[in-house]
Parts: sequence; C-alpha cells; structure tokens
Amino acid sequence: MTSMSHTHVASADGNASAVSGSRQQAPQRVPSRVRLSLIMMLGVYPIITALLYVVLPLTAGWAIWQITLVVVPMMVPMIVFGLTPFIQKTFGRFIQVPAKR
Repeated sequence: MTSMSHTHVASADGNASAVSGSRQQAPQRVPSRVRLSLIMMLGVYPIITALLYVVLPLTAGWAIWQITLVVVPMMVPMIVFGLTPFIQKTFGRFIQVPAKR
C-alpha cells in the first residue's frame, strides 16, 4: 500500500487545504499595483468629475478646502463600496500577475 504525501497550504482567505504532492500547483498570482492604479484612475476620474459638476454650482464662492470637505465624504464610499468591488470582479484576471520567485 502506497501513501501519498500531503502538504497543508494556506489559501488567500486563511483556510488551510491539503495539496497532494503529485499534483502540479498553479503558479501563484499577486495583484499588480501598476495595473490596479491604471484601472482605478479610469474609474475615479468620472466619479470626481461628476461630483464636481454637481457640487461646484452649489458651493460657488467657497474656499477649496470647504468644497473638498463636501466632496470627499461622497466620493470615498462610491469608490470603496462601488468602484473597487466592480474593478476586482470585472478586471481581476487582468490585475493579477504571476508572482516572482
């Protein structure tokens, strides 16, 4: 009777799983910060532009720090809860690159 060796590997979500020693593991992939930043810029630009088109007429004559104080609390949740999950779901394969060994 032969026994297969198993190695416990922690996945990205922290759960350990047994990997057979005879199987070839897929190359590990990591997010590319350059690719993520490029995609994020493409998504953040229209959000900021749209918010400024809405807010600037309402804040005519205000100091820039006051306008920013109004725009940032609207912008951040849009990016954190809307744009970022959309980018991860839609462009996840593009953002992930093979890890360097």
